Amino acid sequence: MSADSCWQISLTATAGSFKAFELALEPFCEVVTCFPVSDESIWQVTGFTREKPQKQVVESAVSILAASVNIPVPVVKISPVAERDWETESFANFPPIRIGRYYIYGSHEMEPPLRGFVSLCLNAGPAFGTGRHASTMGALWALDDLARRYRFRRVLDMGTGSGILAMAIAKTWRPKILASDIDPRAIATCITNIHDNGLSDLIRPICANGYDNRTINGQGRYDLIVSNILANPLCRMAGALSRHLKPGGVAILGGFVTTDWRRVATAHQAQGLTFVRRYEIDEWQTLVLKRS
Repeated sequence: MSADSCWQISLTATAGSFKAFELALEPFCEVVTCFPVSDESIWQVTGFTREKPQKQVVESAVSILAASVNIPVPVVKISPVAERDWETESFANFPPIRIGRYYIYGSHEMEPPLRGFVSLCLNAGPAFGTGRHASTMGALWALDDLARRYRFRRVLDMGTGSGILAMAIAKTWRPKILASDIDPRAIATCITNIHDNGLSDLIRPICANGYDNRTINGQGRYDLIVSNILANPLCRMAGALSRHLKPGGVAILGGFVTTDWRRVATAHQAQGLTFVRRYEIDEWQTLVLKRS
């Protein structure tokens, strides 16, 4: 996002209070993320929003929360997010990678892809998903394992980003896939990648905010849903995911750290899903669940 369209709200908190401050920032942000910055005793809480926040309103909410739990009021920092294509920069600095059966290489690579692998040519652009982040790796390992036991015919990729997971699924099972993302620029990148990999006949990209979309609802239930986003939106959408997943269907969830995996799992188990497996890479978690 450009500096004119994305703002960051950040503060630091203790290990015992960062969850409370995460909730305090949620009403002002589209996404909120937390991570430890000092041996897990101090945590950074950061939220992102497209609209410039009113600092006094945010500070008031944080102060009320701090007073309610009798802790010092943290300093709230609000700043525009500088325009920078992080994914493209990082992708250009690394060689191709192999994750299970998947071989992922950038569109800038001159060497032909390795034989014997499911090859994915990727131009990340402004979208998340080069395969190098631990959450994407976890989802690809999960797909690699599922390919030994399952076949999928109708798939939803919720929060598709660059389209990397949708393309991996398409080249593994050849099903019909709906690839959805809230960010139109991510969808534009996804369309480019789908075309470059010759998968336009299998993957349909759409711009949508969650499951409340006519196209998503009009496809019937899915036998695989992949959602590599963040813990809070995953928990909020657990009921919708369950309603869109057919009995016996599988869900792959990622985009959250170790401290959140039980919360994400519990939210989905409450909606009729059962725990199958958990993958952990560098503190990032990927869950596989199945609908009863």
